[in-house]
Amino acid sequence: MDARLAEEVRMTLYRYARAVDDRELDTLAALATDDVELRRVDGLHTGREAFLRIYRDFFASEVDWSRHLVTNIEVEGDGDRASTRAYFEAAMTAGAASWLVFGEYRHELVRTGETWQFRRKTIDVQRKIDVVKA
Repeated sequence: MDARLAEEVRMTLYRYARAVDDRELDTLAALATDDVELRRVDGLHTGREAFLRIYRDFFASEVDWSRHLVTNIEVEGDGDRASTRAYFEAAMTAGAASWLVFGEYRHELVRTGETWQFRRKTIDVQRKIDVVKA
């Protein structure tokens, strides 16, 4: 994969992270194919509606604020398909509670026109640290 295409894929991941933090469901819908698969600790969720339901549930949760940072993005693929591996950190607050979440994302993306969409997405949470506020 050439550098320009790899950068397009990286920007798609950053766009995803911002959409989660900014509660942009329309952006998340545009990032998923109709047959997207989202694998998390609670199982496999198949299809765009199931993908979006996960985020609707998160947006309706008690989390007041979140900020995701995506780092160490590795990209492989050709002009129409890409596989990525990336690490993430998420800072979140809910009322007086605050915590940090660390994990790994894996994606398979496909090019649709001028954009990239998720065909498969795996979220692997590796650590969660509760932060005690003074």
